[in-house]
Amino acid sequence: MSAPTTLRPNLKWAQRDEHIWLTVDLSGVEDMKVDLQPTTLKFSGASHGDKYAFDITFYAEIVPEESKMRKCQGSPLNWSSSEKGY
Repeated sequence: MSAPTTLRPNLKWAQRDEHIWLTVDLSGVEDMKVDLQPTTLKFSGASHGDKYAFDITFYAEIVPEESKMRKCQGSPLNWSSSEKGY
C-alpha cells in the first residue's frame, strides 16, 4: 500500500503596492498548521480525508504582526498582509 499523497490546494493571489491577499480554496480544514514569517508562509491541514500543504516564498518581506487570517465555516481561508516598508 502506498503512502498518502499530500495535495496542494488551489490558491488565489492578489497584490497591490502595500498589501497582499491570499485565499486558500479549501473547506472544512482540520489539523491546520500555519507558519507565517517575514519571507515565507507554510501551510498544512486536512480536508475531507485528504492532506494538503504548500510553502510560499515572498518576493519582499511582509509584517507578520500586521497580517490577518480569516477562516470561515465551510468556505476558503483568507490572509491579508502589509509589505514591510509601507
